[in-house]
Amino acid sequence: MPVKTGNSDLRTPQFGAVVLHSQVVVGGGGAISAQTPSNACGFVVTKGGVGQFTLTFDEKWDGGCIFAKGLLFNQGTEVDAIVELEEKYDPSAKTVKLMTVVAGSAADPSSGDELWLEVTMSNRTVAPPLAPV
Repeated sequence: MPVKTGNSDLRTPQFGAVVLHSQVVVGGGGAISAQTPSNACGFVVTKGGVGQFTLTFDEKWDGGCIFAKGLLFNQGTEVDAIVELEEKYDPSAKTVKLMTVVAGSAADPSSGDELWLEVTMSNRTVAPPLAPV
């Protein structure tokens, strides 16, 4: 029986969903100076145009990207910055594109800023484990 809280149900999470995390350090000109290695987080981040970042996954995810979120950590300097989804998951390229937006316009983070990423991917072909008999 599902647990009830307020007006919603808490249910079993989607089978095959995996949450991936990475931290990317930005250098001069918005270039990437360091990042969590792909063997630890499952994807590599590359810099595109102004404020554009491409996440390239090690594996193809049949269910695609369920959720992507980014936070810009900038050493205590208050900035009106958000991370937006620019392009949804492309299964043939195994990519998701994000954009950093400052004061309403695409902008590169400052040198030393960190981009903290959380991405939930789905592999719908993964079945739940069988219970022991």
